[in-house]
Amino acid sequence: MRKFHDSICIRIEVSKKGVKMMINIRRSRHEVGEKLL
Repeated sequence: MRKFHDSICIRIEVSKKGVKMMINIRRSRHEVGEKLL
């Protein structure tokens, strides 16, 4: 049971990092787009 709980916590952390990366990529793309325009 403990191992299962840890895997869920790790998955949540990974998904948080993934969301942050997606936001950063979108933000940088948006800035590049504005510079091009």
